[in-house]
Amino acid sequence: SAAAACNAGSQWHLSLALWDDLQSQGCQLSEAFVSQVITSCRDSKQWQLALEFCWSALRSGHFHPSESTFGAALNVLEAVGQWRESLELFDRLDNLGLRPNVLIYNLMAGTAQRAGRWQM
Repeated sequence: SAAAACNAGSQWHLSLALWDDLQSQGCQLSEAFVSQVITSCRDSKQWQLALEFCWSALRSGHFHPSESTFGAALNVLEAVGQWRESLELFDRLDNLGLRPNVLIYNLMAGTAQRAGRWQM
């Protein structure tokens, strides 16, 4: 996909521009596209943009999230130890009718450990 190509070339800003174009056209976004954009931001050390993109995708109404998409976002937050943001995202799973899987629980534990919050 175009988002994967942007990721391979460390062109996270092009992934976000593509997202803007697709959203303005009212296109339905695939799980793979959203995960690739999140990963592109992560690989470019842009965790704030990855999280902002994730929230924007959820609000857009042009995307139906899954556990693996949340996993991609939580992976970004785990890498930088952002436990508060991880908890906020984790809380959204239930609101969307999604159930955490083993990967999500492992990412939450890793985030807490990295942040020194293993007693949460």
